[in-house]
Amino acid sequence: SIDSVASGDYGLKVTQAQNTDAVNIDNNGTATGLYIENTGSTGRGLFVYSDQGVSQNTPLAQFSVNDSGFDWDVLKLVNNGVGYGLHIDTNANNHGVYLDMDGANSASGIYIDTPSQTTGHIINMVALDSLTAGSAITIDCGSNSLASTATGGLVEMLYDGTSTATNNLLFIKNDATEALATTCLYLYDNGLLGTLGNADMSTLVVDRNS
Repeated sequence: SIDSVASGDYGLKVTQAQNTDAVNIDNNGTATGLYIENTGSTGRGLFVYSDQGVSQNTPLAQFSVNDSGFDWDVLKLVNNGVGYGLHIDTNANNHGVYLDMDGANSASGIYIDTPSQTTGHIINMVALDSLTAGSAITIDCGSNSLASTATGGLVEMLYDGTSTATNNLLFIKNDATEALATTCLYLYDNGLLGTLGNADMSTLVVDRNS
């Protein structure tokens, strides 16, 4: 163990100038490979920094699981404080979050399980005031076998509550009195013979079962 480090000195410093790992931990036991207990410090528990330019050829941080039988989370964040659980500050002209879902068939890309919010928003996008030719949400699908039957579609909103109070499943409000040319809902159908109410191919169908 390392204890009683002199003031201003590092507890442990490794300088590596060779093309091999600076620190290599091979953990074959049942305990944690690297454990950081940071309660006595007001600084970061872990800080990874790079000022490397375009010659970088690997991610700055990577967690990899190779065995298909691995049945635990690759990364788990537990937050009992009042700060964000995950804060991403993206200043580059690229995606803030990128998901590559090639190995998933029936699993969700993003799954929110039984949230406890009662008055908050599960997904909340605010102050999108810089948008011009862009959009808040874009959904693109070119599938030729999309099973859009009477019980589903490309976009689904399902409500199974039993409340008798007035509820809106979709609420669209144009709150700008000056936006006289703004359309609240615009349907553009390029399908052949797409007409209002046709059972075979329709722009808009309302099926009221109650």
